[in-house]
Amino acid sequence: MATAVPFEGSNFTFTAPKGDEDRVRDLPCFINGNAIVTCWELTPEEFASVVATGKIWVSQLSGRSFYPMLVSNAPTIREVVADTGKTFPRQERE
Repeated sequence: MATAVPFEGSNFTFTAPKGDEDRVRDLPCFINGNAIVTCWELTPEEFASVVATGKIWVSQLSGRSFYPMLVSNAPTIREVVADTGKTFPRQERE
């Protein structure tokens, strides 16, 4: 399963509700009042599947509400968030 990872510029971490620490992982993010940005790292098997199919699946675990989201790369996210780079530095490709 993809894992939320900390990144340069993240400025907040959502933590598991008390009692759910064994089921819910921390979620590092960048928040600027307009958007919340998270970074996810795929396992090698997930990455291979994305390369082979060109598809990424997204599930929001609310079951009733679906909030707008954007799944993309760092440059596109920066553009949409309209961040100037002072708080969410450019992420170089590894």
